[in-house]
Amino acid sequence: MNVVILTFSGIPTTDYCLPLVDRLQKDKVIQNIFLLSNSLNSKNIFNQFEDSRQIMSSMNVTNIDLGTYSVMKHINSIFRFSPRSATGNKFYVKLLKKLERFLIKNLNMTIRTLKKINPDVVFFDHRKPESIDNYGKIFEYLIENKIKVYLTPHAPHYLQPKEHLSTDLDKNLTNKIIYLDPFEFSTLNKDLTNLYKDIICTSYPGFEDHWLDRINKLAKYENSLVVMLRPFHTDSSKWNKDEKVVLQKNELTEIIDCINKISRKNNFENIIVKPHPKNYTEDLEKYFLPLINHPNITLYGDSIYNLVSKNNQFISTYSTTALVSIANQSPTYIINTEIFSKIFHDWTTLSDLYSKFSGFTTSEEILNCKIDTDLDKQHLKKFFKKQNYEIF
Repeated sequence: MNVVILTFSGIPTTDYCLPLVDRLQKDKVIQNIFLLSNSLNSKNIFNQFEDSRQIMSSMNVTNIDLGTYSVMKHINSIFRFSPRSATGNKFYVKLLKKLERFLIKNLNMTIRTLKKINPDVVFFDHRKPESIDNYGKIFEYLIENKIKVYLTPHAPHYLQPKEHLSTDLDKNLTNKIIYLDPFEFSTLNKDLTNLYKDIICTSYPGFEDHWLDRINKLAKYENSLVVMLRPFHTDSSKWNKDEKVVLQKNELTEIIDCINKISRKNNFENIIVKPHPKNYTEDLEKYFLPLINHPNITLYGDSIYNLVSKNNQFISTYSTTALVSIANQSPTYIINTEIFSKIFHDWTTLSDLYSKFSGFTTSEEILNCKIDTDLDKQHLKKFFKKQNYEIF
């Protein structure tokens, strides 16, 4: 059996699929596993990925992109830049991005690459259909060739029902696709539940002990404070002022205060800043990193899995990545800022999930906060039960 993880967005897909495939390898005979980036150069999507390559190598996962089996491989180095992380001439980077999309769409490169791989199963990174060129054609190819398709989620849970995207495909295609939902408390629209061949609640494979045991052995850093940061407003913010999951300036100040307090209390070797993929590097370098009082600060763009260790501590506001460190029983602080009242106002289930961890605290109380990692993991298990792999 050949398995393809097809991603349009990068780390959210691998964070879900790698532990899933790792577990499937124990029960299924899988000849080849490919991580396929829908880009002419995977570095465009995974601009930092060397640490995750260690994990993939241990699982025999092959990392490829749309240039790997094409003549584009001879020039694909020019497409390695990501607009959010690139420095220098942003116009040049955006121009290359437009050229890349033009080539992928008009040369039908996604389907051409899939033909080369000949997969039996595709885990499909579920994004907005309008954001993916040749979206319908890709699914037509997969279904016509009897390739089993699973739509994969982007986080352990979504905030709103509308984030469970429909595909806008013909019903004859949709009813052959399986939709994976990691959160059993999700509220799905009836229109959505009637679309797919099946909707399966998988729980979240990244929380399972067999996976956490694996990644702990490969931890990139030890004795570090890992900061999981959301996008934030600045004086020249590019974010909509009404965006719920973007930190206000005063919230960013609170987070910085908490980091500095915890850093003074503990003798951390490093502070690792793990930004949200939508953070702009220039904003981080101007408004955040200079205000952290520590001699060893690293801006880290690879997966959170490479930082998971019981010897590290973690701090966040609202972030689903914090649930990974809690599952690992790593001490995790969740700072209660106004973002919680905004995003959890309409869903008490998620409010209960995050607010009842022992590390849920404020900048005023953080130094008195006592974290109980055993109780936190038991609390997490109430919301994410063990996964049933027989469904695959």
